[in-house]
Amino acid sequence: GDGSLVIKSVGQDDDPYTATCKDGCRVNVTIEGRTASGEVFLPNTTFTDMSVGSRQLPQAVEDGFELVRRGQEVRILVQASRTAEDAASDRFAYKKSLLQDTEWRIVADGVRRAYQLTVGERVEAALVRKEWGNELFNAGRVEEARHKYEQGFQLVQFQEQGGREVA
Repeated sequence: GDGSLVIKSVGQDDDPYTATCKDGCRVNVTIEGRTASGEVFLPNTTFTDMSVGSRQLPQAVEDGFELVRRGQEVRILVQASRTAEDAASDRFAYKKSLLQDTEWRIVADGVRRAYQLTVGERVEAALVRKEWGNELFNAGRVEEARHKYEQGFQLVQFQEQGGREVA
């Protein structure tokens, strides 16, 4: 898009069928965050069974997960303009670092796509997106809110379709 989010693969994955991490999947991930000047603000941290889209990481980083394949190491370069909203929230102890351009080293393992989740896990993920949509709607960001509501609906719609994933 506008160059504010760049994803660089460090290790190549030869198998095009290796699972990627779309919104709503769950993943074991090791992540490190650095400022553009090299200061580590989030040392190697492992999230076990993290739900992508759960807001445990800045939105721009979670957006980058869509291209990360299981077992692959990537670097996600994020301009400060993409993390300004997260820097303004109290969700991250390292929020001041998000006011600068950042680089995130990510290694994903154990990817479970949305269709592999239990009903409870999908409902939980859908509720996070609903709450997020409500926040966006209340801030007057109706189109972004609609997108979050649709993501939540797609997570629970799978069950209603008799076990077939709805694209």
